[in-house]
Amino acid sequence: MAAVGIVGAGRAVRLPLFPAAGLRASRRGREAEYDLAVEQYNALLVDAVREVADQVQARRAIENEGRELKTALAAVQRAYDLALDHGLLSRIEALSARNDAEYSLTTRSRSSRRSRPRWVTW
Repeated sequence: MAAVGIVGAGRAVRLPLFPAAGLRASRRGREAEYDLAVEQYNALLVDAVREVADQVQARRAIENEGRELKTALAAVQRAYDLALDHGLLSRIEALSARNDAEYSLTTRSRSSRRSRPRWVTW
């Protein structure tokens, strides 16, 4: 067998030691992905805080309405007692007026509970 010799002049393949352009492009791509992830996280966080604030506001409104209903019911009770004490109404008329007022207040309370967002629980 004869020895085969390869003779060449110059470089056959040029390989850069540090592919700077490719590394920079890759880094910019990773930075863009990171920026997008941060933006999505921030949007999610803002939405979550907004939902909590909405729930707190809804709860306060319902608590205020409950206090108003209790005050109104107490006023009805006082008016009922005064009317009976001073003979302004017969007992049947007073009971009827009281029942009408209590029914009205109770119906209002129930409708406000139904209008409350489903995610509000307490």
